[in-house]
Amino acid sequence: MPTTTPILATRFNNLQSRIAAIYGPPSSASSATGYGQTVRSGQVESFDATSRTFNASTNVDYSSNRITISGHNFAEGGLVEYDANGNDPIVETLIEDAHYYVKVISSNVIELYFEYDGTTFSREVDLLSGASGTHILNYYNTDKISADDYFQLYVDVATARIHQIGNGFIVGNSAFIAAGDIIELSYLTFMEGVMTQIEADKFLIADPGQVILESLKDGSNSSIDSVRTSPWNGTRRHEFSLNFTSTAQARGFWNSAGEIRINPSLTGGSGQKTGDWRSIIGDTNGIGYLTFSRTGTAKTGPGGSITSSITPYNLTSSYQVVMQINGASYGNNRYRLYARKVSNTEYRFRLEFADLDSPGGFGIDENVNGTLRSNIQIYRPNGNVVIGGTSYNTVSFTATGQNIQTL
Repeated sequence: MPTTTPILATRFNNLQSRIAAIYGPPSSASSATGYGQTVRSGQVESFDATSRTFNASTNVDYSSNRITISGHNFAEGGLVEYDANGNDPIVETLIEDAHYYVKVISSNVIELYFEYDGTTFSREVDLLSGASGTHILNYYNTDKISADDYFQLYVDVATARIHQIGNGFIVGNSAFIAAGDIIELSYLTFMEGVMTQIEADKFLIADPGQVILESLKDGSNSSIDSVRTSPWNGTRRHEFSLNFTSTAQARGFWNSAGEIRINPSLTGGSGQKTGDWRSIIGDTNGIGYLTFSRTGTAKTGPGGSITSSITPYNLTSSYQVVMQINGASYGNNRYRLYARKVSNTEYRFRLEFADLDSPGGFGIDENVNGTLRSNIQIYRPNGNVVIGGTSYNTVSFTATGQNIQTL
């Protein structure tokens, strides 16, 4: 029996909604979905079907491939869906639930075609005898899904998957649909399977070709790294911001595997306290370099502690300590990373090098010397793919930094 909502449009729109959740703006400040990118595809309209019946034995001229339906009211180039209405065998070579273009011969007679470009019909359906009983053509007053509708959805699905796994996803021939082709349910089945994989791996980045590791730069394209070469004690800070053009871009950056990398180093110099600081921030015994991503903070070294509960989504407007390590020989000395969210488009970080130990009773503290560096990098999702000879972004983010305070 005919359905009031075409199953093809229902499944297409469901799939488009699913990719939009992955590939569109995150819905809230703590959204776990949404890459913050423009969705290329859109919803298609479901049309109510008007049913027209014909007798497979008496209303079909199998020699001329013409069907007689009295007063059919079909428009030239209209789309019909074939329903065998429970009869077996069906009218060969029609396919149950498939769609065909109508060429109007008269007010009572039609022919069916696989293709219609708005002017010319091609690939006429060759009807074969053998069926009987009442069969149905469900008529739609326009195409439900065009080749362009399908292709844009295919691009969304393919680029999202390539963002996740790179060349592990092969763009198949399903992407190449000629103008006038009818989109069948089988075309969607492949993409539905890929979409399930996308949802399972929505935070996965496995291919380095889809991300760029680069220095975080300010609006004038200068690195925001901070370097101090003069001796110091007391507390030195490197404070900087990470800025996005919109809230969706900011949230999408974290969702699609973006991160900030902070790599401190102390080279040259001499003395016990200098050596202790070198140990604090080094990979062997200290904190190593730090990353701040959607899952929170991570470190490469064995030393120090992480506040694992703090992520980009639950940062407060006030600074919170997300990492801390103290000295060994100089136990009061400490290195900390603070983070806070100034607004939905600005995140701020503070690297604090606090030299707090003084030898008891002397009133004089040994300086830390050598070259102290605070190197800031951004791991930016920024991939692309070529489909049908055209290059498409999988994801693309622009972010800038700004120094608030240098060492």
